[in-house]
Amino acid sequence: MATGENSKIRYLVKTFMDMVEEVGESEDWQEADGWVGRMIIMDSRGDTECIYRVEEGKMVETDSPGPYVATVRMSQDTFLDIIDGAIHSRGEELFQRKYAQGHIVYFGERWIVDSERFKKAFRRMAKLDTGKALRVMME
Repeated sequence: MATGENSKIRYLVKTFMDMVEEVGESEDWQEADGWVGRMIIMDSRGDTECIYRVEEGKMVETDSPGPYVATVRMSQDTFLDIIDGAIHSRGEELFQRKYAQGHIVYFGERWIVDSERFKKAFRRMAKLDTGKALRVMME
């Protein structure tokens, strides 16, 4: 993958995960403290891998080799669709549909931000003016 493209996707993932963390509540993360998870965003030019650890209720990017609680895998197009859905307050609905259709795949027993946490995050994002911040991200 071209370095520039990889860094753009990595930036989008980081900004999105920061927003998920921002709308999270402390009890959302209690059971996940210490967990390490991996997100792989696939593209025809290569994969972008992002690894996160939950520390004291915050999601922190790390270079940990694992073990991973789980790995989530999706295409770059699916990830960008989710961002677009969040911009238009359809994040929860879109996430559920993409997951049900197999466009988002989990390997393992748990993920740092499992489907229930993502649904909660999208509901909370819809109440905030996240559209502006996400549109800036996409430019």
